[in-house]
Amino acid sequence: MESKEVYAELITDGIHVHPVMVRVAFTLLGEDRVVLISDSLRSAGMPDGIYDLGGQKVRKEGKRCTLVEGNLAGSVSNVFDCMKTAVQSMKIPFRSAILASTINPAKALGVEKTVGSISVGKKADYLLLDNALNLKAIYQSGKSTSGEIESRRDQEWKISTFYKNFYYEKCIAKRE
Repeated sequence: MESKEVYAELITDGIHVHPVMVRVAFTLLGEDRVVLISDSLRSAGMPDGIYDLGGQKVRKEGKRCTLVEGNLAGSVSNVFDCMKTAVQSMKIPFRSAILASTINPAKALGVEKTVGSISVGKKADYLLLDNALNLKAIYQSGKSTSGEIESRRDQEWKISTFYKNFYYEKCIAKRE
């Protein structure tokens, strides 16, 4: 906790980390050192059912995804839903949750000059929300990729794709 370069990555899907521990992390580290992540499996955005995870069968039921034996397999949330859960269910202030899902991950990865906030010269990847934190539009490189958000499954797929593309383009490709 002493090093200002260390970030805590939290999955705030309501399953992985108890709300009290999420609040403790924000209190101890401050809003600038928490990063919301999803640990999202490829069954995210899909209907409930049995899916393959590296040769193992997993069962997706709502927000929970377990190995068929019952052990937690991973998350089926996306970072947007984790941000909403942090605000709406875990009592994390909106500003703190937004920082933890935008600029903080960009800083942790060293790409904050390109993404993570809205300013001149940045990539202009952002989501438009209403006051209830419902998704209204998705923009990538300043262009709408969403049109009208039609269904929850469509919305989850688009958000998951948005974040997976972000992390691949900005993190994995940068390291290769």
